[in-house]
Amino acid sequence: MAIQLYASLAPILLALYVLDDALTQFKATGLLPPLAESMIRGGIFAVSITASIWALTRPPKLRPGE
Repeated sequence: MAIQLYASLAPILLALYVLDDALTQFKATGLLPPLAESMIRGGIFAVSITASIWALTRPPKLRPGE
């Protein structure tokens, strides 16, 4: 079960990590207002929580014959 959970979450969390890193680099340019950064980080957090809940609550995939 745990392996399926990590397999479900890994691509989503990796994409969120890359997005967060890109946001940090863009912030360093000084072109990003603080409120926009807060809103984007809040969205990243909301997506990560939603993905975690989805991965925990979705029914397991059954193989044919099970």
